[in-house]
Amino acid sequence: MSLTTLIQNGLCALLDGPVIESLAQYTGKKAVSILQTHLTFSAFEIAETYQKSHNYAIAAIAAGLASPDEKRTFIQKLRHAKVKREFADQVDEHYLRSFADQHGVQSDALPALRQQLIENLNKLTELPPLFVGEQRPLTESELAAVIDHKGTLAITDLVLAQLRRVTTLDDTLAAFLRHQDLLGNAVLHFFVEQLRKEPRAEATFAALQREGLWADVRDLKAAQHNLTGLLEQQLAALKATAVQATENGNFAELQQLTPQLQQLQTTLVELPQHLQAAQVAWQTSQQSLLEFAQRFNSWALLLDDKVEQVLNAMATLHGTVIDIDKNVKQLLTEFRQFKQRFELDNQIKASDEFTHHTGTSRKLIQAAIAKLKGLPHPEHPDYQQLLMMAGTVLFSTGHPDNLAEAEQLLVQARDGAEHAADKALACFNLFQVRLRRNASEEALADLQTAIKLDTPQYALHDVDKYPIKRILGAGGMGCVFLCQDVDALSETSVVVKCFWEGRKGSRQQVFREAIIMRDVGGAYIPKPLQWGFVDAARQTRPFFVTEYIDGALDGEQWLVEQGKLDVPTAIAVGLQVAKGLQVAHHKGVYHLDLKPANLLFKQTAAGLIVKIIDFGLARVATSLKQEALSRRSGSLTQFGQAIAGTLLYAPPEQLGETKYDKPGAKSDLFSLAATLYRLMTNESPLNLNPRRLTDAPPALFDLLCHCKEENPANRPDSAQQVVERLEEIEYNGYAEYNGYLEYNGYAKKTDVDIAKRQAELKQSRQTDTIPKRDSI
Repeated sequence: MSLTTLIQNGLCALLDGPVIESLAQYTGKKAVSILQTHLTFSAFEIAETYQKSHNYAIAAIAAGLASPDEKRTFIQKLRHAKVKREFADQVDEHYLRSFADQHGVQSDALPALRQQLIENLNKLTELPPLFVGEQRPLTESELAAVIDHKGTLAITDLVLAQLRRVTTLDDTLAAFLRHQDLLGNAVLHFFVEQLRKEPRAEATFAALQREGLWADVRDLKAAQHNLTGLLEQQLAALKATAVQATENGNFAELQQLTPQLQQLQTTLVELPQHLQAAQVAWQTSQQSLLEFAQRFNSWALLLDDKVEQVLNAMATLHGTVIDIDKNVKQLLTEFRQFKQRFELDNQIKASDEFTHHTGTSRKLIQAAIAKLKGLPHPEHPDYQQLLMMAGTVLFSTGHPDNLAEAEQLLVQARDGAEHAADKALACFNLFQVRLRRNASEEALADLQTAIKLDTPQYALHDVDKYPIKRILGAGGMGCVFLCQDVDALSETSVVVKCFWEGRKGSRQQVFREAIIMRDVGGAYIPKPLQWGFVDAARQTRPFFVTEYIDGALDGEQWLVEQGKLDVPTAIAVGLQVAKGLQVAHHKGVYHLDLKPANLLFKQTAAGLIVKIIDFGLARVATSLKQEALSRRSGSLTQFGQAIAGTLLYAPPEQLGETKYDKPGAKSDLFSLAATLYRLMTNESPLNLNPRRLTDAPPALFDLLCHCKEENPANRPDSAQQVVERLEEIEYNGYAEYNGYLEYNGYAKKTDVDIAKRQAELKQSRQTDTIPKRDSI
């Protein structure tokens, strides 16, 4: 066996060789010298990596052939928390079954085939090393072959030939490993994953990218953006050099630079076509490996364990499987396995929507649902339980298309339930499902039924003291209800926020920040009335009660009904909110979820009242933001989309950017700027556009940009600083709005008018209201 061929194929897969070749052709640059400088692996290291990759591949394929119980034992033996869901499932779906069909193996003979294959795979772990290389650097010709590689990357036959040199290989196993290039793709997959994060490989990628010789063509738009930036920098540098040469009268140098300038300009113009060609060449060469990597991306997690540990765990696999039949008992087993694999409880949790699924798991669930629909005896005593489990599992996929079907299954379970406990569970699960499509009235009816049947289990707050009138909304932290306070002397409405997943701790610990805000929040927040747990003994299901401000609209509702805030009002709103942040930050309390929906606006005779809601609740419960972040590239329900939308107001340090400090005071300043921009423009705050704020003073846009700096260290030092800058813009800059006022149909103001307005603003700060726009 030629190690050179393996080196060529392996490094071509690692470096996306066809991309380098394609880009090198039109940039006219040499890539081999870069590989010689940075990709300094020896032949010995390449051989050693192949040997480990082979062992990992054999273990992973064997795990894919094993029964669910054996696979679970395999994973537990590794003690690896991440290697669990969907691990190696597609070996069965995409390889074993198609192999069996191709070779005429009947379904009743599959268990024996599995056992035969696993037993023979286990024998391969006892062999001496298959791949041996010398302690020598890779030659120039070997590196050039990486770039000049033509054709596919198939290496299965090379590996099988090497196996036959050291052992007698079972013919059935060899045919299976050759099926759709399974063994070669698996080995290359582990080979690439081992080397991809190696510092020398990372340095090679960086050097190639700097020279315009490599781009990640998986995303052509991003690749074009990155390469265009690099080439434009080079073009600017060349132009500067050409200008300098002209000024110095160095026309010989200018003559040398001219072809380079022309080449770069041509390259920039033709870049999209060249990148597309590079993508086609890359896909043609690596199509089989790409499809394999998409199916088995979770296999790379095995690399966190030493290969010896993986092979040791492989010894637990024997190949015993249980065929799935179309009866209730066996389907119950299948859905229990789904629930265990995806860590689902009988009672749906809000976070279940964001469960991580792959295309394979969704197909398996749909296949099980199809079997459920085909059951001939729905009167089976366990059928209602099966419906409940199926609805819960289907809901966990989080896909809007599956939501209606999950709801239908749960309605069947509810209507067919013979016991109160089963009906209560179905109703509560329906409450969660119907919230996802904003069916608030139906969701509330189901919740009320569940509470009536089993109050201790399903009440989300003290429903005896605060009976529910209607649902006000639901989000990443919990559900908000409009309730009646039956203990009040007169009929009084209150707002009760119930949390999906409360933090552990005593009442004082969990609600410490909310208690602080009660004492210092004053006019900046709705008045807190009560807080506690539904189950005080276990300290679970926290809830928080505040005053209800009748007629108030949250920021998003205001945009719909009243439209954008004009500049003076927006400045005043920002000032009011910044002051609220200032007093909270002084006590070490951070909002960490500031957004338009968490501001309440109410127009009164005295002016506009602004309240910040959910202040002091960041420590009461965990939010579903991170789960939404992990799923935002996929399909989400209306509920999921709403949560994902709030990520636009979260700074990088709240979105998993560990290079920055923990979220704190400056996180709120970022969110404040995004919120004000949204309220002034009714557009996404992802990127601030000065053309949307042409009526605003430049100082205001500058402040918003300052607060929205990616690095917290570059944002204003404190909320107090933001208050001072807003006051300066509002108070001293009012005369600058004469043009703005005239444009909007108001008369221009005299010095007396301006002084009067400044006095009104000063008075408004004392009364915590924002004067009506009509008084401007």
